[in-house]
Order: sequence, then C-alpha cells, then structure tokens
Amino acid sequence: MKKIISLILLIIIFIGMPKISAFWRGEVNHPDDEIAGGEIITGRFNLFSNPSYISAGNGYNIIIDYFGRLWSFGSNINGRTGLGVSEGGTLNPTLIDTEDTRFRRVYAGQNFSLAIDTEGRLWSWGSNANGRTGLGLMTGNTLEPQMIDTNQTRFISISSNNDHSVAICTDNNLWTWGANASGRTGHGTSAGNTLAPRMVETISGIEFKMAVAGNSHTLALCIDGYIYSFGFNQNGRTGQGLYQGNLTIPTRINTGSTRFITVAAGENMGIAIDTLGRLWSWGSNIQGRIGLGSDDSDVLTPHLIETNGVAFEFISTGITHSVLIDNTGRLWSFGNNAQGRTGLGVITNAQLQPILINSVEDRDFLKVTTGNDHNLALTQEGILYSFGNNASGRTGLGTTGGNRITPLPLLGHN
Repeated sequence: MKKIISLILLIIIFIGMPKISAFWRGEVNHPDDEIAGGEIITGRFNLFSNPSYISAGNGYNIIIDYFGRLWSFGSNINGRTGLGVSEGGTLNPTLIDTEDTRFRRVYAGQNFSLAIDTEGRLWSWGSNANGRTGLGLMTGNTLEPQMIDTNQTRFISISSNNDHSVAICTDNNLWTWGANASGRTGHGTSAGNTLAPRMVETISGIEFKMAVAGNSHTLALCIDGYIYSFGFNQNGRTGQGLYQGNLTIPTRINTGSTRFITVAAGENMGIAIDTLGRLWSWGSNIQGRIGLGSDDSDVLTPHLIETNGVAFEFISTGITHSVLIDNTGRLWSFGNNAQGRTGLGVITNAQLQPILINSVEDRDFLKVTTGNDHNLALTQEGILYSFGNNASGRTGLGTTGGNRITPLPLLGHN
C-alpha cells in the first residue's frame, strides 16, 4: 500500500512539472537540480513525455530525456549510437549507459557523436578517424561515451560533421578539432589533424554563441550577430564570394548591417535567420537546397530567400534539404524530396523554395533536427515526430526499410 501511495504522489508531482515549453529553441536550460537524478516513471512520464533535446545524424538519433539521460536508435555503424555495438541497427530508442552522468546537449554527426553533460564537460563516441572524437585517437571506434580531456574548460555548444568538430566554451571562445584539411578547424593550417579540442587562436576579441560544422567548412555566429566562416570555399559554401581555395582562419561574412540569430551548415552550403526572422542562404544550389527558387548555379554570397513575409525562428539543415519552424510553431521545408525527407508526401524532384508542411499545420513545434535523409521534430507538448528514410530504424517506427513521407509521431508518441 505504501508503494502505491508513493507512486501516486510521484505522478502528481510530475504532472505539475514545467512543460517542454520552458526550454527555448535550440538550447536546454534545465536547472541542475531538475535533471541531476531521479528515475524515469513508466507510462505517461517515460522517454516520450518530455524529451529535452533531440539530434538526428547520419542514419541515427540521440535524444536527451527530461532527466538528462541519453537514448539512441538507428544505425550502429562505428558505434555512433553509443550502445557498445558497431553493426546493425537499433530499431527502438534505447538507453545509453552513462551511469549517473546527466546531459544537457548532444550532437549526432556523420559517424560519431558529441555531448555536453550538466557540468559542461565534453563527451564523444563513434569513429576516431582524423581525431574527430577529440580523444587523442586516429583509428578504431569508441563504442560507448567517453569524457574528453579539456583541462577544466567547460562548454555550452557543440557541432560536428564528417571529420571535424566545433564547440563554444563558457567564455564564448571557439574550439575545434579533427581533420585540418581545407582549413576547416580554423587553426591556420590545411594539413594534418588536431587530435584534441583546441581553442582557435587565429581570431581574438570575438565572442561566439554558436558554431556549426559543414562538410569541409565551418560557420560561427558571434554574440554581436555576425557570421564568420572558414574552410573549403568550393560552391561558395563559406559565403565569402569565393569559389575555390581555402580559408584557414575565421573570416567575417560581409552582410552589411544585417545581424543574425542562428545559422546552419549543410554539406556545401549555409543558411541563416536574421533578427527580423528572414532567411538568407548561400553555396550549392543543386536540388534547390538553398531555397532560392532554382537549382542551377552556385551562390557565392548570402542571398535573401523569398518567404512572403513569414518570419522564422529555427532551422536545421541536412545534406540536401532543410526543415524550419516559423514564429507560430509551424513546420516548413525545402530541398531534395528523396525518401520523403522534406515531409511533403512526395519522394521525387525537389522543392525549390520553403513550403509549409500542411499535414502537421495545426501542430506547435519547438525544435527540429535533420539527419542526412530523415528528421525528428518536437512539439511544445513534448510529442516527437519523424519523417524520411527509415533504413536501420532511424525514424523510430520499430521496423527497418521504407520511407515515412509525412511527419508522424514515433511509436508511443501521441
């Protein structure tokens, strides 16, 4: 009887907890005492009740639940799911064993993952090639989360792509590691590898709030709202008006007096939202991936995307598509429609400009994350949707194969 009464009291307490709307877009602002411990309550208050952070990578996903614990599902190749295996797929969200450590941010990359715990420490797992995990290794796979030695430096933001990583520390300095090729780490060189996190000292006096890793390039947003870029210039992906060569140090993109609130990097392009909610893009225009209404030539500098006055607050970019959230919580997309990754109910051709995803028009979305060819989207109520390629179980259907061409709740999420 005492156990039953205790359970009832716990449920009452949890019903009164703040909803996911307490978290602002793109950040996790849990008070430490809210996520430092406790157990997941079965039933309504499980993983699916209030996930606090979501990240989709190359064929897999990492989720942070309300209590700061890590879950993953999808492709296990290279140990990217952190479940101790490196082959096959995990079809349902599975708890990653991190003992008592709790997390506030995670990033699922191409073949490795990064996380920040509640104390601001960095963790990584997956492929160690080129030093991308920051663990001092260049070969093999790390199958479970390992803490990265950063000599007491603490972090607030992380991102990665194929073979390099970028982070912002609590002092708002920029740190990078992994492959230096094309100058993508910003350390003034385009050769060799950086095997552990290192502060970018080629730029000083600039405080950054976020940075994102593209394929061979990096974009960083400073606190003042300006965007810096470095790495490979091909296709105009750095936004500097250049088509070839490398930028080995962070360089400000010329956008005049326009300032930005967020930025995203795709395979060979960039997209940003300015302080008025307008969209800007640059780089490769193949398959309409930069949303400018065509799919022909590359765009070397930031161009304004026509959205008929719709203002946006959040964007996530995959290899060839993007998904956005406007200021009323509606979901939009553009780019390559293959495997249903745009959620528009089609799998052919390309969507050349941003378009509303009508099938979930009445939902209020908080955050969206794009993998290579699939997506996760989280509503204000804590309901998790997925769409796109379902290979290796990456959309959380509990099966593998096929496509989910419109957003639908994950199993048990309704």
